[in-house]
Amino acid sequence: MRISRPSVPTGRRFGAMPSWVLVPQLFLAAGWLRAGIEKATTSAWWKGEALRGFVEANTDQAVTIYEPFLSHVVEPYAVVVAVAVCLAELAIAALLAFNHRVLGALLVATFLNVHFMLAGAVNPSAFYLVIAMVIVLWHLDNRGSAATRRAIARRAVVAATVITVGLGPFVRTVQPAQVIEDPAMVLIFLSVLLAVATLWAHRQPTTE
Repeated sequence: MRISRPSVPTGRRFGAMPSWVLVPQLFLAAGWLRAGIEKATTSAWWKGEALRGFVEANTDQAVTIYEPFLSHVVEPYAVVVAVAVCLAELAIAALLAFNHRVLGALLVATFLNVHFMLAGAVNPSAFYLVIAMVIVLWHLDNRGSAATRRAIARRAVVAATVITVGLGPFVRTVQPAQVIEDPAMVLIFLSVLLAVATLWAHRQPTTE
């Protein structure tokens, strides 16, 4: 399963991209660049202190099932995790800004966003994930074969089912005023949204 890439010269990497995809992609690039520079220029981040502070500040919102990971991996190895996160954010920003290996960059970005949300920080990760979905779906609509679409749709449905079953017991609220702050509920909603979107993409005619 692979989304084929048309051969596009470096100087024309953005030529075939519609404005409604270019704008969110550059927005994401700027967002990740800002986050990366903020961390890179903060000495407390390189010492792991800022990361530990982030974990402590979001303790009440973190998903219960994720707390052992925070306690046994993130906090003891805060310096290593902090460096990895900072470098990853800068790399994501560069790849998105230059429109190079975009899907790989979005995969890493999604990995970070999901971890941030499980740790209790829904905003802005939830919105970054929605923007990433739009970009990925555009690639799928324009470069994905029928077989690729079917495979991705199946995997998205399986992932949504696993996430719903796994995080369902950890949903804290369904109240409209607080639901956007509940990481488990937001992750379930986004996974179902992605499954529906990929199923819809699967139904569309291919460009092949």
